[in-house]
Amino acid sequence: MSMDISDWIAFGSLLIALCSALGSFLSNRKKWREQSEINKRILQEYSDKEDNRKKALVRAEAFKAGQSWRIHIVNNGEGIARNIRFASEDIENDGAIYIHPERPQYPILNPDDSWNIVLHLANGHNPAPIVKLIWDDEFGKDREREQALDLTF
Repeated sequence: MSMDISDWIAFGSLLIALCSALGSFLSNRKKWREQSEINKRILQEYSDKEDNRKKALVRAEAFKAGQSWRIHIVNNGEGIARNIRFASEDIENDGAIYIHPERPQYPILNPDDSWNIVLHLANGHNPAPIVKLIWDDEFGKDREREQALDLTF
């Protein structure tokens, strides 16, 4: 049984077709992996945006208003902050700093809303007390931020 030229051509065509199919399969598999990675990134971005929409970002800043001081607390996040609490061992233990009211709380801060706490300073006060802000939002309960205040004249 000998193969004539048409059999060789058919066999060569079969090899070319198989190589082409294998190359196409490998190329598509790489594209599927890349597309899968792109889809994962898009889903992660969407998830991050949804999380940010739920998060409040509460921060404090001290400022002088005439002869007295205030602590300006603002929500810079996208979510609503509820049950905002202010705590500071530095202020509680410093006999030269007094806040009013003594244990400040605030019910709700919408995005870009703010709240002020009255602050009374005496000579020898701590110029950079550490304060902690605690709040609840859609992202979680008792979220907190710790920071220093600038109480220099």
